[in-house]
Amino acid sequence: MITLLKYEIYRRWRWLVLRYAALIIIGAILLNRVSSPTYQYEFIGESIGKFALTSLIIFIIIIVEGINMLKEDLFEESGYLTFTIPKKGRTILASKLALLLLQLILWTVITIGFGSIFFSKLPYPEIIQIKTQINFYFFPTVLFILTAFFNFVLMIHFSLTLTKTLLVNKRYSGILSIGIFFFLVYLIEKLYYGPFLNQIKHISIEIGSRSNIDLLSGGYTAVFLNIILTAIFFTATAYLLEKKINI
Repeated sequence: MITLLKYEIYRRWRWLVLRYAALIIIGAILLNRVSSPTYQYEFIGESIGKFALTSLIIFIIIIVEGINMLKEDLFEESGYLTFTIPKKGRTILASKLALLLLQLILWTVITIGFGSIFFSKLPYPEIIQIKTQINFYFFPTVLFILTAFFNFVLMIHFSLTLTKTLLVNKRYSGILSIGIFFFLVYLIEKLYYGPFLNQIKHISIEIGSRSNIDLLSGGYTAVFLNIILTAIFFTATAYLLEKKINI
């Protein structure tokens, strides 16, 4: 997997450097603005908004590239090289997910780093108010977003790989992949998450320790469901990559 990971980094290193350099430079410029002795507090909110927008754009680019890493090998000429080497399907898929995870970690470190500095520039009463709004639901929320992120990417990977097993050419691959993806979303919502969400509706939302424990447990249960689903899509996609695709 390390060899494949190095290959993926080599193919994309220029764009990797460019996007994170842009995020750091824009963050530094905005931070320099609010660090000036003559700045006004309203500039902080504006600078935070601009940095958040930039960070969101980079995040979307990371998602798109995470999808394209497999799509290019499935439907472009690079696939002949990737899928003729003596590597298992799970190794090929894991190398692409590893690069995606590394990008996500780097994006998170830069975003949180600059965000923390911007946060420290706010007026003290606002800092106290924001801190009081961060409770123990924060951590299961972060875990849910992370697992849902990889779940989403793997669902698209599975849709693309299944499409490649059904079609030799790529003429109708886009339409078929989209159709498979939304069909999976429908099935998962109705048959997988549906029963869990119905149980959540019966949880009391009254303020109290029991309610907090119930909701917290529900959050970790959602994370567990995401992990199971991620494992299923990873295994299914890896199997198709190794056994069924038509190159």
